[in-house]
Amino acid sequence: MIRQYALSIFLLLSAVGNISAFTPAMSTRSLASVSPIVPPLFMSEEPEASAEEPAPEETVEEEVPEDPELTALKQEIANLESELKAKQSTLSYTQSQVDEYSKGGYARKVAEMETMRRVRSSMNSSNRSSATASVLAEFLPLYDKFVSMKEQYADTEFGSKYGSLSIEDTFAKMGATEYSLEAGQDIDAYRMAAVESEYSTEIAKDKVIRQVVPGLEMEGNVIRAAQCVVSAGSEKEAAAAEAAPEAGEEE
Repeated sequence: MIRQYALSIFLLLSAVGNISAFTPAMSTRSLASVSPIVPPLFMSEEPEASAEEPAPEETVEEEVPEDPELTALKQEIANLESELKAKQSTLSYTQSQVDEYSKGGYARKVAEMETMRRVRSSMNSSNRSSATASVLAEFLPLYDKFVSMKEQYADTEFGSKYGSLSIEDTFAKMGATEYSLEAGQDIDAYRMAAVESEYSTEIAKDKVIRQVVPGLEMEGNVIRAAQCVVSAGSEKEAAAAEAAPEAGEEE
């Protein structure tokens, strides 16, 4: 009995020894498996900078060589475009040459030459008329004196001998012609010379009342301006115009 009891105690003690022998290894394993405690992160604190990761290397794309057939096709297209431009330029020049040397082109050139000839002739005629009119204007004092003396001595024996002479005919042969004025015409300083002014209720101011001496011209070039009497307007209008400045001064 005592022997069984002692054996039971021995077995119990052995079991306890075995359990204590395995306990440190298990605690060590359990501690190793537990994750480390991370301290709390507050708003004012910044996380520690993580280690910079290496930048990825740039991949260089290798240039793919162009297909020789595509290169040849592009070159052929460029050559064709250049040839087309040259052909179009040649066509345009040929069409202009055809138009110039055709029947229509010949007729157009003839018309251009005729127009040019007329313009030159007109210019020459105008220059000649202007020069002739300027020369005849130098003879106006002699012209007026000859006409006056012819009228004065027309009835005398001496004057009758020279009655066939006419300076007016000489001027007419050179192209000079007389021109007249009509009542109511506007004053033209180039073609008219006012020798007198009169009041008129029928003719407005600065218009011709009557002609005194006709003018002389040659193809539009005035040799002598026509002399005339000019209207000064009505007397009432003149009096009103004179009274207006005086009334302004009194005010």
